[in-house]
Amino acid sequence: MAKSRTLNRRDLLRASVGAATGMALAACAPVAAPEGAMEGDAPAAAPAEINWLGPFLPAYRFEWLQGPLMDMWQDTNSDITIVMEQATSWGDTEEKVLIRAAAGGGPDLVQTGETGAVTDFAARGLFTSLDPYMDADDDISVDLFYEAPMIAGQYEGVSYALPQDSITMVYFYNKAQFEEAGLSGPPATFDDIVAAAEALTALDGVDYGLQAVVSNWGHFASYLYANGGSFIDESCSEILFNDEIGVQTVSFLMDQVNAGIATPHGSDVSVQNGRASMVTTVPWIVGWTQNNAPEIYDVLGATTMPAGMVGSDVWGWAHYESILENSEAKDPAWTFLAWMLSEDIDLTYHENLNFLPGQPRTFAKPPFSEHWAWTVFAQQLEMTRPMPLCISWREINADILRPELEAAWIGEKTPQEALDSAAAKAAEKL
Repeated sequence: MAKSRTLNRRDLLRASVGAATGMALAACAPVAAPEGAMEGDAPAAAPAEINWLGPFLPAYRFEWLQGPLMDMWQDTNSDITIVMEQATSWGDTEEKVLIRAAAGGGPDLVQTGETGAVTDFAARGLFTSLDPYMDADDDISVDLFYEAPMIAGQYEGVSYALPQDSITMVYFYNKAQFEEAGLSGPPATFDDIVAAAEALTALDGVDYGLQAVVSNWGHFASYLYANGGSFIDESCSEILFNDEIGVQTVSFLMDQVNAGIATPHGSDVSVQNGRASMVTTVPWIVGWTQNNAPEIYDVLGATTMPAGMVGSDVWGWAHYESILENSEAKDPAWTFLAWMLSEDIDLTYHENLNFLPGQPRTFAKPPFSEHWAWTVFAQQLEMTRPMPLCISWREINADILRPELEAAWIGEKTPQEALDSAAAKAAEKL
């Protein structure tokens, strides 16, 4: 079961932390609290300027950070100035961190995305451990966050990043089109997806029942995990995505494309324009349709990811906040980060930015506890397991797997050929 697998991973991480602590005590060298931190108290703020790189947001959302959020911060923390720098992409963020760190500089605080950068950068020694800060802070701890995203913020049992936003994909569907097609509810299994796609494609005004984005990593991951598959083993030594389950998963999607009931490569048909009826995606579709296609928003429904043919699982990741190891203002950076993650500010932050909260306690409050989509995301986040926690995953995913999935989607390669080619290249990176 997915939950037990995740719990075992967390137990392993906690055990490694405990072992490291025991060794330190045996050597009479206790772990020091961060500079300025007293046991039981958050680090005291001192006059400082903090450079915060990210997050990667549309302009109108970034304006809210620069305006109302910074006003709230300055009302109670006028001695710490936050200098914000907007990222143009997650790749842009990661490149800036690497280049500036190599030159001995860099931001004090950075938000990275669901790319695997935390594992990579922590292994390079670029991020500082946040465990001493949490030990000295009464309000922030790893238990505040969803389990799978929090595990992915750790490297070798040490917390180098905290989840500000949660990431997973649920199944959205057009309720009006389902009713017109005589379907009683959303799909619960892969077989249900096929049956629904066939019925929906037959409707006037619907081009394809299923919106398939085969080469999108999150889209493929949703189907792979739901089918009981994995990308890489937990020791990061064996590629698994080209096994029987992986090939079956890509074949499942391509069978629907080839049958004319799922979107082909290059199609502009989507659920948000009303010409497709089902898609697995992140929460952006909620805000986008509400603002740009209210007639679609009014008939949207959501459900957790349907179960596959072999197993049933879901993935969870996050947008992460980390403090740079070479920062000369770590304590003030933690003060700001802890403030952003505090109960009231976290709720305000996510209400305004339309991101999934990283904390269950925020989901438990309106508007998240009352919204038809957010409640489904909250349900699924309780069941997730992490994406690969391998140093090389960031490169494998972006540079190797995506192009091969693209080749399968456009018909240049069979699913087996595409995944075998990706696996051979990926094995060289492990």
